[in-house]
Amino acid sequence: MDAILTVDDEQRITLFNAAAERMFGCPARQAIGQPLDVFIPASMREAHRHHVRAFGQEGTTTRAMGHLRPLKAVRSNGEEFPIEASISVVEVDGRKLFTAIVRDVTARIEAERALQQAQARYRAIFDHAGLGIVMTSLEGAILEANPAMERMLGYGPGDLRGREYLRLVHPKSVGETLRHIEQLKAGEVEEYEVEKRYLRKDGSRLWGRVIGSNIRDAAGRIQYFIRTIEDITDRKRRAALRRRTRLAQAEGLRNLATLTPREREVLWLVVAGKPTKGIAAELGASPKTIEVHRARVMVKMRAHSIAELVRTALPLRAPEA
Repeated sequence: MDAILTVDDEQRITLFNAAAERMFGCPARQAIGQPLDVFIPASMREAHRHHVRAFGQEGTTTRAMGHLRPLKAVRSNGEEFPIEASISVVEVDGRKLFTAIVRDVTARIEAERALQQAQARYRAIFDHAGLGIVMTSLEGAILEANPAMERMLGYGPGDLRGREYLRLVHPKSVGETLRHIEQLKAGEVEEYEVEKRYLRKDGSRLWGRVIGSNIRDAAGRIQYFIRTIEDITDRKRRAALRRRTRLAQAEGLRNLATLTPREREVLWLVVAGKPTKGIAAELGASPKTIEVHRARVMVKMRAHSIAELVRTALPLRAPEA
């Protein structure tokens, strides 16, 4: 698999195996007798010649090359490529022969570069994502949390690392969380999505939309859990407000239906801001009678003040009209 080249003490090639032919794109009959320099980048030739001469004088028989800086070689078409190499020396009939075993590491370098790029992309996504991301061990300890997660819960950089994940979960959501963890561990689910409550550092509640999943190694073993969390507290608050508003309107309409026609007239004039005497004049009744009607309206509409009556009845004006 590895290229094997032997050179004499003048650094001319005397042996060039089949793997070397494939690696350098050059037949052995053409390579043998050529100086080794033809397969070394021009910028490295002088240093390489010096290295080989010094190695031959040391008395050492074998050495790995490239431990101080990466090595490169040149194919017959001029293409440079990264290599790993070791060199050995033997003396035959008073002449030193140097043998190099060379491995083309292009694929490995490219794979390492691709991995580094993937890790850099992941780190950029992790650090700059708008969603909270938290990774936990199978035992429940937080391995890492991104800045968005820290800000979301009111913690500083690195403060969440090592904490128990369940301590961030609102007590009312702990049972559900434990159930999901057991399902992930057992392989019953690979991913789940749920809305749950968390606790901020100051003790306030946060609603999160959570997507949790297993992360497995190449052998299929679960390594850790990862969760992405979207803060939906404001959305939940608005939804709750809408529900309360709808319930209040429904109750208001039911109460409104209990009013007599005259009481409704009094109600809308009160909502319009008319004073008692103005309402009395408009309806041709005494102020005392209007006060009685208004008191009945407040009781039926469950209002404890004029201001509350107006707030309750104002949204009902359009349906009534």
